[in-house]
Amino acid sequence: MSLRPPQAQDELVMSASGKTVRKGEIPSDRAPEVRFDEIDWGEKIGTGCFGNVHKGKCRGINVAVKQLLKQDLDPKALEDFRKEVDIMAQMRHPNVCLFMGACFEPGKMAIVTELLRDNVHNLLRGSHSKELTLLQRVKMAKDTAKGIAWLHGANPQIIHRDLKPSNLLIDDHWNVKVCDFGLSQVKLRDQKIRDGKSIPGTPLWMAPEVLSGKEVDEKSDVYSFGIVLWEIITGQEPFLHHDNYQVFKESITKKNERPPIPSETHPSLKSLMEVCWQADTSKRPSFTQIIPILDSVLVDCLVADIEGNKFWKKNFLGKDHVDWNEFQSKLSELLRLQPNPKDLNFACLRKILASPNKDPNGKDPVICQLEKFGHLLDWFGPIVIEHKGFSLLDKIRVLMQKEWFHGDISKETSEDLLSGQPKGTFLVRTSITERSSPFTISKVTKKGKINHQRIQKRPDGKFEVNIIYSNGKSAIEVSKDDLLVPFIRSLSSELYLENSCPGSKYKALFLQTKVEGYLQQTGDD
Repeated sequence: MSLRPPQAQDELVMSASGKTVRKGEIPSDRAPEVRFDEIDWGEKIGTGCFGNVHKGKCRGINVAVKQLLKQDLDPKALEDFRKEVDIMAQMRHPNVCLFMGACFEPGKMAIVTELLRDNVHNLLRGSHSKELTLLQRVKMAKDTAKGIAWLHGANPQIIHRDLKPSNLLIDDHWNVKVCDFGLSQVKLRDQKIRDGKSIPGTPLWMAPEVLSGKEVDEKSDVYSFGIVLWEIITGQEPFLHHDNYQVFKESITKKNERPPIPSETHPSLKSLMEVCWQADTSKRPSFTQIIPILDSVLVDCLVADIEGNKFWKKNFLGKDHVDWNEFQSKLSELLRLQPNPKDLNFACLRKILASPNKDPNGKDPVICQLEKFGHLLDWFGPIVIEHKGFSLLDKIRVLMQKEWFHGDISKETSEDLLSGQPKGTFLVRTSITERSSPFTISKVTKKGKINHQRIQKRPDGKFEVNIIYSNGKSAIEVSKDDLLVPFIRSLSSELYLENSCPGSKYKALFLQTKVEGYLQQTGDD
């Protein structure tokens, strides 16, 4: 028995979600039938155990068509195929691949589904996998959980039985949809299933009770999800060191082996993986429990500031972005401020934090994204501060007033801005790659070269810079407090920071005392 699935994993097979039937029953509203001559066959895009998958067209629509490899089905196998297709035809959910029809003509049996761009397996193994953000990865996991939760919530229940990255398809908007229900089983709620001689599924993702031939239920899908979650987060393939089925089976069922979780994995994600794949099925969460856990995990991963984390969970849990006016109102409540759009502090906050709303049906033209909110607190947090009478908004405004502060620009953009500038010209930009290094100084050195100096943020909120001198010696300079402006001023001599680099996108906010009715506020350090 092979541990790994066949080479071509992108089976764009049957799917759906919703109304179901009892095992052995044939629904009265049969699945939509497609004539073989209605299908225009295109290039082959996958090969699996049950059939070849092609791009195609059916009734003028781009589709995926899977033609069964084995066409000489006996009457019972044909009826089982019909029952399976009929069940899939009743399932409708945004995170389940849309089943569109089937061809039952002898020798030409095929299944037609929506055509999607790729699958998670290929995405994780592709050249761009490292570019996936944590937000994208957790969203893929949540989409998967929502799709399986719909199957498990059906009455009778549908257990997928072959949950793995190759059976998770991705559409043009990066939504994940569960597919391939060829091994799925329908059962009454609270009913257990015992497999026969042939165990359905792919060993690498099989729960220990499945491998052992014990009674199983929907919690076997939860175990598989734990392995899939590990793959999505790490981008790695599980159990690469195993190539013998019996050794692998013993390792999983008796030695409780699981994929090693990298040390840098957030504790919330680590905890979810471990609870999903534990041996005791009764302690594994249901998918309806996993979905809110993932919502909370996402906030934990993206918002490190304790009070900022509580703020988002209290007001916006389950959302990765919110309308700007709603966000501003809730933030004002927390900071005990009146939300005045003509106040310069709020204008600065909007300029540095708000993003255009790409949803044409959105209430507000701009939104606040969870990920960007987390970055803002990495740069300026904590969210609740009391320093010389300053609020978080004061802290943001003071820094944005400085001509040398250019915000969230890339290294390449900073070098373009500094190119041709006099020696000693510098700018400060924000960084999103490391939480411990929220800012970077980019400058033209005395030798006319451009270099970049990271500013570290210590656990106590103070900043520090490691200065390396021409004689090879180094020294660490530490700020007096958590304010960046006076710290930059104190470094001007040591780091040769003479002239502010022009071109800051925030300059227009401070051109005059009143800008478009905004109330100018004073203070710079």
